[in-house]
Order: sequence, then C-alpha cells, then structure tokens
Amino acid sequence: MLAVSPYNQLALKGFSPPESVSMFDTTLRDGEQAPGIALSPEDKIRIAQALDVLGVDCMEVGFAASGSTEADTIRRICDLGLDAKMYSLARSVKSDIDVVADSGCQCVHTFIATSDLHLKYKLKMTREQVKARAVDAAGVERVKEAIRMLPPREKDALMMRYFQQLSDLEIADALDIAPVSARALISRARKRLRNLLEEGRG
Repeated sequence: MLAVSPYNQLALKGFSPPESVSMFDTTLRDGEQAPGIALSPEDKIRIAQALDVLGVDCMEVGFAASGSTEADTIRRICDLGLDAKMYSLARSVKSDIDVVADSGCQCVHTFIATSDLHLKYKLKMTREQVKARAVDAAGVERVKEAIRMLPPREKDALMMRYFQQLSDLEIADALDIAPVSARALISRARKRLRNLLEEGRG
C-alpha cells in the first residue's frame, strides 16, 4: 500500500507503532460491489468460513437492511459459530439498526454520508444535523442521559464500562493513510470521545 496522505506525518508525530493489529474484512459486503461480482448465499457462507480459517478478527458479513435474502444469509453465517466477530453495515437510522439487532450479528457498523454534495442533494441535511444523527445512531446521547440519573459511584463505573465497549472506531480508507496513522487518529478520537462522555457525569 502506498500511503501518500499528509495525514500520515500529522498523525504519527510523537506516536509509537502498535503492538498488535486486528483485521477487519469487508469482502462479503464491500467486496461484492466490485463490477461483475454477485455472490449467492452459499458463496457468502463458504467465503465466511474461509476467512475464519485465515484468522480474520472481524467480518462485515453484509448489509442486513438491504433485503430479506441478505438478512437471512447473515443469520445463517452468524449461526455457524465462527470465531470472528460479526458485523453488519447499517445506515444511521433506527430501522436499519433494528434489522441488524435481529440478524444475530454482534456489532452494528453504522455509516452516514458527510460530503458537501451528499449533504445538499442526497440527505438534504445540514452538517450539524448529520452529526446529531450519527451520535444518535451510536446511542451515546441515550446512554449519557440514563447515566446522569444514577448515583455518583455507579455513574462513574457505568460511564467507563460503556466507553470500553466503544472499541471499534473507523476512519475511511479513502483518506489514503497508512494503518499506523489510522491507529493514531483513532486513538485521539477515542480520547476525545472519552472526554465528552465524562462531561455528562456531572
């Protein structure tokens, strides 16, 4: 991989390389979008099993809300009992997330468009509205509101427990940055998220 983005030098300043790397594979979802590729449910099941044998840590097995056949295929893959953690893509809307919750996946991989063109012509939303929808999809605000109602000691413990579950953050590879640079940026994003969550304790 040739990583030419200026984000590399910015992200890696004063940052040491990671001790380990987890592999997130999206062959079964993004890979199927390549021209001429159409995977049957049986194809996807065989590929999922092969990826698990290879030792992939996390697998995006599809887009559950895209149709009943896709949702059923995802359930079949999740029922295989593979070692990899299973994800499904979902738009940042409740209906998509609900379908993933019923699919057997352990994780929801939410996304929302953020380019100026998407905001203006596709979503017809302001940037602030998109940020609010993304946060709502992650459940952060609902969790913070519930935690505010708890006694201080329980509040601190649950806030940290919730933060620890937010271990999978992603920066799109379209930024053209090296994996170690992505780790540095994600580390800073986690720190900022932690600060935001702790602000809700008071």
